[in-house]
Amino acid sequence: MNLAIILIDARKGITEQTCRHSIISSMFGIQHLVVCINKIDLVDYSEKVFNAIITNYQEFAKKLNVKDVFYIPVSAKLG
Repeated sequence: MNLAIILIDARKGITEQTCRHSIISSMFGIQHLVVCINKIDLVDYSEKVFNAIITNYQEFAKKLNVKDVFYIPVSAKLG
């Protein structure tokens, strides 16, 4: 099983680079993605920010050839 980890800065949300890396992963046939929403501590652990990024990425991921996408909040400073 192949898996790609996509890192998203919670302060910036989905960027062109996020999309590019996701598309490249899909083109290589990687069908399982783990989206790490990093620096969640810098947005005060906001569930609203986390959920907004998930919603936006889910919409984008409809264009990709992937089976699974999992989302993990990651704290850059406090682990």
